[in-house]
Amino acid sequence: MRSWTRAGLLALVLFAAPASSLQAQDSQEECRVRVVNSFRGAIEVSRNRGATWRLLGRVIRPNLGYAEETSPTGFTAADWVSDGTVAASAVNAIHLKVGSGEAHAMLITLQPRELMGQDEAGVKSYFSHQASIFTDVPAGTGPFGPEDSPRVGNPVYLERSGELDPLPSGYLPRLRDVLVLVSLRPEVDLTELHVANREGGLLRARFSDGSRKVLARVERAVGAVGRFGGSAHVGVGRIRANHPGVIGVSTSPKGQIGAFQILPSRHARSPHLAYVWGNVPAWLIVGPLTDRPFLEGLAPLFSRHIRPGSGVCEVRFHQGPWQPVPVRVGKIADALEGVTEIRIRFPEQGD
Repeated sequence: MRSWTRAGLLALVLFAAPASSLQAQDSQEECRVRVVNSFRGAIEVSRNRGATWRLLGRVIRPNLGYAEETSPTGFTAADWVSDGTVAASAVNAIHLKVGSGEAHAMLITLQPRELMGQDEAGVKSYFSHQASIFTDVPAGTGPFGPEDSPRVGNPVYLERSGELDPLPSGYLPRLRDVLVLVSLRPEVDLTELHVANREGGLLRARFSDGSRKVLARVERAVGAVGRFGGSAHVGVGRIRANHPGVIGVSTSPKGQIGAFQILPSRHARSPHLAYVWGNVPAWLIVGPLTDRPFLEGLAPLFSRHIRPGSGVCEVRFHQGPWQPVPVRVGKIADALEGVTEIRIRFPEQGD
């Protein structure tokens, strides 16, 4: 992976991201999280557009001026979001896209306290020590949880003299920079996903205004669970992560690992993801309908709607009743065998 440093960018002209009026988005704002990039810098949340703030935690290691390009075998789905926005929102990380490198997205990351001592080789997802801001906030809470987290594609700002400026393309953190992540709730929010778990089955959505829409078609059903690390920080049936190429659903209790993932088919066909089509079907792969060319980075599945720690996943075995997704830990090839339907309800979003 390629890194940017501030010294290495002296010759780079930084262009401001397209101006976006925060005032015009006020009616949709749920909350904003402010992070001071310095040792013991405050991490705060406001639910009244910055009028008052509540302390969530502190920075325990600031970012000293680094961004890192995701590798060709890594988090390439970040390419599907705009610069200056949230590229992934998970119980164990928030990735921010600050620009594009030679081939893929350049990222900085906000990390919970559990990741501070982790070895990069041991984390089974995108992880860079030098490009991270480490916090003392527990995974699955605060900006890593269902109440205070931003959503994929939400804007990131720099606070300067009380004003919010869009994060410039090519941004590198400076000590004492103040980052503001704004969570915007769509006027019509996602309240349920329903999947017919078979090849050719449909993925349907229900929304807070009562409307329904067919979003995708199943290209490969899910029947297994796998060892997706972030699932240790969220309960059974909850969303582990959302980014432009994944919805992660935990099947394990907190402290244990087990989950399945929903992937859009174009991303799933990336050369480095050939394994998702293998003998352990821990990935539900969905493709677009005929009227849209791809799903990657698009709402409501892969941007703007889903927050980590949210959701209630339920399943049906054959023609039986709906029941909570069964507790499954580790890599189990037949863990979800016989599941014919899956639904994820979002009661916190108006169900």
